[in-house]
Amino acid sequence: RIVPTMKWWIDADPSGLVWTGLDCDDDLALIAAKALEEAGEMEMAGLSICGGNAQLAHTWPNALKLLQTIGAAWKVFKGAGWQQMQPAWASLRLLGRLMRGEEDSDDAVE
Repeated sequence: RIVPTMKWWIDADPSGLVWTGLDCDDDLALIAAKALEEAGEMEMAGLSICGGNAQLAHTWPNALKLLQTIGAAWKVFKGAGWQQMQPAWASLRLLGRLMRGEEDSDDAVE
């Protein structure tokens, strides 16, 4: 039986490998997506990385390191950083104001 492959686009803020990261849920979601892709259950159409629990300046290199580690060769794009977002926690809003120099998504496709 041939199962149709679903194409997925994931927008994530992986921050499990950086000092500003508060959780690793997005890191685990990307690892699970790689496993599902290898099992033929889905196909990654692309991945966008945004700021969230950590600023984009941290989630971007975290994502690249994670993808290299799991052997994922997906199309990856930078999404919104803290400058375009309103982080939910007051402490993250303060950190965003203190840590300027973050790339914006307009600068972003590498």
